[in-house]
This record gives sequence, C-alpha cells and structure tokens, in this order.
Amino acid sequence: MLMKRFTLFLAVALFSVMSVAAQSVQPPSERLFTDPLDEQNVSTVQLTGMPSSNVELAQSQSVDGPLQYGTNRPVDIHPRRNGSWTQLANGDFLWRVQISSPEALTMSAALRGTLPDGAELYVYGADYSTKRKPIQPADLGEELYWTPYVDGSALYIEAVVPQMQRENLEIQISKVVHGFIPLEEALAGRYGKSGACNIDVACSIADPWNDQVDSVMSYTYSDGTGSFVCTGSLVNTTDLNSVPPYVLTAEHCVSTESQANSMVFYFNYQNPTCRTPGGTQSGTVTSDDRNDETMSGATLRMSYGNFESQGTISGKPDVTLVEINNSIPLSYEVFFSGWSVEGNAPAEAVTIHHPRGHGKRISFEYDATSITPYTDSTSGGSHLRIEDWDDGTTEGGSSGSPLYDLNKRVVGVLSGGFASCGNDAPDWYGRISEAWQGGGTPDSRLRDWLDPDGTGATTTDGRRKSLDPDDNIPPSAPTSLAATADPSVGEVTLSWIAPSDDGNGTEPVYTYDIRYATSPITTAGEFNTAARVPFTSNTQAPGTQETTTLSLIPERDYYFAIKAVDDNFNTSTASSTSSATPLPDEIPPARPEDLVTTVADRDAEQVRLTWTAPGDDQKMRTVTEYDVRLSVSPITSEADFEAAERIDGPANPVGPGQTEEVVVDVEPNTPYYFAVRAIDNKGNVSPIGTTEENRAVATSTLVLTEPSSSRVTESVSFRVATTEQQTVDVAIYDVLGRRVFVVFNEEIDADQGRAVMNLDLSQLSSGRYFIRALGQTGAATQPISIVR
Repeated sequence: MLMKRFTLFLAVALFSVMSVAAQSVQPPSERLFTDPLDEQNVSTVQLTGMPSSNVELAQSQSVDGPLQYGTNRPVDIHPRRNGSWTQLANGDFLWRVQISSPEALTMSAALRGTLPDGAELYVYGADYSTKRKPIQPADLGEELYWTPYVDGSALYIEAVVPQMQRENLEIQISKVVHGFIPLEEALAGRYGKSGACNIDVACSIADPWNDQVDSVMSYTYSDGTGSFVCTGSLVNTTDLNSVPPYVLTAEHCVSTESQANSMVFYFNYQNPTCRTPGGTQSGTVTSDDRNDETMSGATLRMSYGNFESQGTISGKPDVTLVEINNSIPLSYEVFFSGWSVEGNAPAEAVTIHHPRGHGKRISFEYDATSITPYTDSTSGGSHLRIEDWDDGTTEGGSSGSPLYDLNKRVVGVLSGGFASCGNDAPDWYGRISEAWQGGGTPDSRLRDWLDPDGTGATTTDGRRKSLDPDDNIPPSAPTSLAATADPSVGEVTLSWIAPSDDGNGTEPVYTYDIRYATSPITTAGEFNTAARVPFTSNTQAPGTQETTTLSLIPERDYYFAIKAVDDNFNTSTASSTSSATPLPDEIPPARPEDLVTTVADRDAEQVRLTWTAPGDDQKMRTVTEYDVRLSVSPITSEADFEAAERIDGPANPVGPGQTEEVVVDVEPNTPYYFAVRAIDNKGNVSPIGTTEENRAVATSTLVLTEPSSSRVTESVSFRVATTEQQTVDVAIYDVLGRRVFVVFNEEIDADQGRAVMNLDLSQLSSGRYFIRALGQTGAATQPISIVR
C-alpha cells in the first residue's frame, strides 16, 4: 500500500530556450523610484513545453516521501545576454526579464551572483499582483538563492540599479521551478485540495494552541530535478540568552546541505476565519497570502534518518534540524515551541500542519499514542503511532509537522501514514527522543543544538523572541475588565482600560495575554491552564478603552482574565471577571452540504441520500437530529420545504465532516427531490440543504407512467423516467398520429426523471389522444380521452 506522504516522480526531459520575444507589460503600481512607467517592452525567455506524458506521470505516481509540486528546469539567464534595460528619470537603471514555462501553475527561480550596493531585485507574477519583497545585496552570494513562487506560467524578475553600478550587476538565473501541482487552494480542484475534514487554526478548538500555531510554517525546497513542499516548526533551546531560528522537520524532506540552502519558508499562512470542518468551504481558497511573510535559505545542522542513504524511513526516527540563514523579522511574531525528549508516549496528541502546502490546520488525537517502529513493519521504537485522528487529519505536505503532547511540547515529527478524510487509519511520527543522541556526532545528534550548554534538560517550554531585552519592568495591569455576550452570533466582547508600559509611563503595552475558562480564573495556575486567544489589534494609548471579540462555543458560562505584555514579554498582574458570563445557544447549525442521491436498490425501490454532516456551535459539535424531506417538485423555498413529505433521518447523527446517509423507500418511476435541515439540542434549525437534481428508480430504460386520469377535462399529470442518460421527446398525438402538442424535448440523466404536473390541455378539442415518449432506448405510449 502506498503511503500518502508521497513524492511525484517526473521523468527527466531536455529543456531549451526557444526564443526571445518582446511583450508590452504594465509595470507594478508600487515603485521605489518616482516615475512609474506607463508601458515598457520586456524581453521574454520562452521555455519549451513539458511533454504531457511527463506531467501526467508526475501527477499520478507516488511513493513514500515528501510531496513534490514541481520540476526544476535548467536555464542560463544573465543581464548581459537576456532581458531589457531602461534608464529611469532619476538616472537609475531598470533591468527586466520575463521567463515563461507553458502550462506551469506556479513558478519560482534559483539565482546566484552579486547585487551592487543600493540595488534591489524583485520577483513578480504576470499581473504584478504577487509582488514579493525585494531581494537585497546581502541575500545573494555563491550559493543558490531560491525565490518564493508566483502563480501562473510567467515569472518576472527586475533589478533596480544605481546609475553608476549597471556594469556591476552580476547575477545568473540557473533554475526555474515549473509547478505542476498548485500550492494555492484556488487552483487545487483539478489536482487535489486539502481535505474538507481539516480544521482551520482560526477555529475556537485551536485557541489553547495559539502559541504553537505561530511556531509552524510551510516550506518548499529543491533536490535535483524536483521541488517539494513540507511542514516544519520553530523550536526553542535551553540557552536563555539567544533564540536561534532553528526549524525542526523530517529527514525524508531535508537531509542535505543543498536542500537546506534551497528552502523557502512561508510563515503565518492560514485562513483568518473558521470554516466549517466537512463543509464545501473547508479546504477551498483562503483569503490569506502565503507570500506575505517569507524567508529564503537555511543551513543543515543535523539529520538522523535512513531516507537519504537507503530511501526508506524505517529504522531511524526521521529527524532533521536546520537553521534559517537570517533572523526572523519581529513583525512575523513567531513562537519557538518547547520540546520533550523524556521518551514517553503522550496520552493525547495534537499536530499543526500544512496539508498539501495549503493553509495551516490543526488535528487532535484524544486516545493514547504508542511507541512502535515506522508502519509497524520492523522491530524497534523509532516512532509514535497515532491510531486515528479524532478531529482533522494529515496529508501530503504535512510531512515534518510537529506532534505535541498535552504540555504543548514537541515530541515527534510526521514521517508518514495512511490517514485522510473519511478513514480511521494511522500516522507515524519520528520520536525526537530517539534523535537526541542520534548517531553520536553533532551532525546526527539533536542534543548539541537544542541543549548547547549541556544542561542535561529533557524538557523545555516555548517562548517568543524579545523585542527589548533590557526592559525588566512589567506593565501595569488592565482595569475595568467587562464581558458582553451576543448569543445570536456566539461571541463575547471584552473591554478594558489600557494600561501603560513600565507601569507608570505614557507608552502603550506591546500586546495582551487573554484567557477564558468555564470556571473562575483567580490563581496563577488557573490562568496558565485557561484557554488563550490572540490579541490581533494595535494596542491603544494608556487610559483608553480596548476591546476584542471572542468566538466561543455556546451553552456555557465563561470567565475571563487578561494580562498586559510589554516588548520584552514582561507581564502585568492579571485582571479577571468576578462573575460568569452566560453564552446561550442561539446559533443554528451550519447548512448540510454535498447532498447526493443514488439508486440504492432497484428491486426494492430504494434511493440512498448522503450529505456531509455540518457542525453545531461554532462548527465543532454534533447536531441533534435532521429534518429530511422529499418531493416530486424542486425544493427551493421555505414553503416548498414545509409542503414536502417528511421522512426519517439518521437515528444517530455523526460528527462534523463525516458522511450521513439515509435509505428511502420510494414509488418507482417517480423523480424525487430531497432537502435536509439540521437541528441542534436547543431547537435551532440550519438553512436548508437541497439536491439540485432529482432521482428516480426507473423500472426500464424508458418509462412513461399512466396519466393521473384517462378522462381529462382541463389538465393531466404524468411522469417520465429512465435508467440511461438520453434525450427524451414527449408530445401529444391525435388518433391519426398527428403531433398536436409538444410537452418537452430534453436530456434526462440516468436514474432521473421528469414530472409533468397539471399539463394544461384546455386548448384541445374533445376526443381520443396519446401521450408518447420517445428516446434513444425506445418509446412508450399512454392513451387519454379529452371530455368537454
């Protein structure tokens, strides 16, 4: 059985530069210079197309390993030979080149060389909507620098060079990554998207893990002819005086220096709101831009696994540690996760990851993990086994993601497994305790890097990087903390008076540590164990009112507490609410989605209706019951729903994101439409989910039912059904065989039908007529008499 953490292989093909063309391209609207260009010709380096057989092979093959999203195409592009030069009004020079790779879904490049002082290099997409931060002279050197990707099949690279430095622009673009699997969810439908059962880190269930969420990032890297995507996490060390930008990940993703050098890190890429797990929106496009906060390049510090040497994960824990080459900008507000190498199997576990390289998700295992070999295939205890994820899952692209114990410390990294939406299959995480001593040398041993002073510690907690390490004065405490509930949307708004930094100054604090619980928060221990929610707004001046709104699970009483935090992460004393804030349940469940009907048993005249179970109460709890309706007419309104026949729903509703099913006894040859509403334990009802198409249990390839009456005065009703897709013509004929009235001529899908209700025949004179249905598979006729 193939593992889902897979590599897509691509046969090596010869690529060449076909032509250099000129194209008129609108330049970016944001320029550092003062004279935006209205139109400018730009030279194009056009690569040959990739053979379709190679693309199909790359998209279909899979083996145990990381998710490959692209192939590396060799090029040799240099400002002296390629591109176009333009002198700007201020005297600076602008060099530009377009690189085009037909059918690419994403593109990026690898370059090396020298940028002269004062120069900046830019990377753009075709419409300049994906402008990246400038590459600075210090970023380039002898090692290849890999750019973040842009969407589409065209990549623009531009350099702005001071007037006297044009001849000193010495860069070479040597590789272009042609992406054949999209890393943007908007493009993912054709090639696979992250599963709908995944849980956004913006959902309230993730609130206690907000620090750890800020630790996890997606990254891409290149190896030979391919480019790949995995997940990693920033980790803390025992050194209290520094926080190196160490990233923990899997050895089967990154195990060589060249791979580490090619890494591009994407921070804080996650959907800003909670989408219903299991709903159609979960796993689709996120409004977040994964390229807002990126970094390029890393150094391999240690790796301990068998993938590089033997092509297998089994036998070793599959652990790698790299160090990002530059300091992470403070504006990224990242967290460095704690870790434990005590070697115990967690009683419960959590992972945070980027499935298929898409927006960040979180998954929960509420049962005990176990120590096993990888996939249970060999002896030893190199891995932790997740029996099955209770909430969420993992996918290709999740490789290298951290596994946390209940103390919120990393204990493993994802190696692989069989878990996916819709199954209860296991995953395996390489134990970092097995890599602590590793192979006995610094380049194969985790201990040297995470415990650099040899303290002997087996655990450490996470932390954030200080913005002002000399500040040892805590801020004053927030005052007048109040909570106001809005049950209609399941939210509580907190308000308080902003304190000052350093206790008595005029400077605002850096941020707030906000906690909530269902019992009073009066002690330090209760504060630390309460759920934490991020404060994402800019802090206000001392003495003004601050507010923030929390989305919480209804039907509970809540208590709140808050601490002010300064830029050295000194914290104030806590302010807390003294009484409970009730949050009644007035939120209806989400709409049932993905309604599908099929013929369950033709002989028994049964139709199967399935749908994706919605969530209740902030999309995380199970609904109480369903109101299921069927009708021979489309159900498009409240009135239609109420008029439709109610049938029994599932006896025991399943959790959000799972598939619900009912089997319904129906009349044969009758096209039925279905609709479903979810109902929670407080009687709140969801919006209506409906089937757009009908379903009929046809008894032959083409059926025309008996009319509602054989003696018609004004109107008649009948039905047409078929077991095969075909175009059906239905008309009224007189006794001489003349076609006197056309009812309809349209295509009917297999196991569907058409109900003709109250067909007006008042324009026909008295006499004998025939209703005739004609299709590709046959014909059917029913007689009627019109009586005046």
